[in-house]
Amino acid sequence: MTTITFYSYKGGVGRSLAVANVAKYLQRFGQKVFAIDFDLEAPGLHYKFNLGIDGEESHIDQGVVDFIYNFSTTGKMPESLSDYTIEVGQSESSPGRIWLMPAGNVPSGTYWRRLARVSWHDLFYSESAPGIPLFLELKQRIEDEFKPDFLLIDSRTGITEVGGVATTVLPDKLVCLVMKNRENLEGAREVLRSIKRAVRLPDQAEIKILPVLTRIPELAADEEGKVLKEVRDFLNENAPELPMTLNVDEVFILHSESDLELTEAIRVGG
Repeated sequence: MTTITFYSYKGGVGRSLAVANVAKYLQRFGQKVFAIDFDLEAPGLHYKFNLGIDGEESHIDQGVVDFIYNFSTTGKMPESLSDYTIEVGQSESSPGRIWLMPAGNVPSGTYWRRLARVSWHDLFYSESAPGIPLFLELKQRIEDEFKPDFLLIDSRTGITEVGGVATTVLPDKLVCLVMKNRENLEGAREVLRSIKRAVRLPDQAEIKILPVLTRIPELAADEEGKVLKEVRDFLNENAPELPMTLNVDEVFILHSESDLELTEAIRVGG
C-alpha cells in the first residue's frame, strides 16, 4: 500500500478536488483506493466524491472525528472500520474501488461537539501520548481490512497536530499544492523543510516531496518553464540550517480551468 498525503499551506488551491480526481483516476486502472479526510475543521472531501454520481449524496453517520472521539473516551480501537467508512460508487467499466473515511457527519451538531471535545494535548503531548501510535494503527488496520493499493490523505491546511501526523508520520509521498504568491510559497517551503527534518520510523524511507503549482493559466511553453524554474529555485534556496534545504527536482503544474470557477466537478471520466 502506497500512502500519499495531499497538503497545502493555504486553502483554495484545489487540494480536495485533486484527491478525488486522483482516486477516480486510479480506480479506472483497476486500483483499490482508500481516502481519508483529515481536514477536520473544514471538511469537504465527501462533497467532491458525490459530484458526478447522479447528484446523490451518500449518507454519512461517522468518520474520522467519531473514530478519534470514541478512542479518546473508551481507549479502545473498534473491531472494524466499516462503521466509519463509505464506498464511493463503483464503476461498471473498472474493477477498481474507492472507500472514503470522511471527517464525519459534518452538518450535524454532534460532529462539531465531538470535534470540540477532542483533546489534542492529551493525544499528542501528555505522558505516554497515544496519538501517533493510534494513527499508525489506523493505517495498519486500513491495509489489513481493505487491502487498498493506495491510501490517499486529504490533510488539514496550515500547521496542526493532525496535519503533522498526516504529513510526517503516515505518508510515503507528499503532494504539496501551492499558488504562486509569497505567503503560499514561503509557508509551504517552511513546512516542507520541517518535514525533511522530521524523525521517521526505522523502516520508513524519506518522504518523497512533489510540489504542484495550481491555478496557473495556459502559457507558452517557454514562459511556463520560466515560472516553474522560478518556483523551484525559491523552494530550493539554502535554509538557515543547511541540512533542511530542499532538493526539489521538479515542480508540477495544474492549470486553471474557467468551468471549475463556477462549479467544481470531477474531471476524470468526464
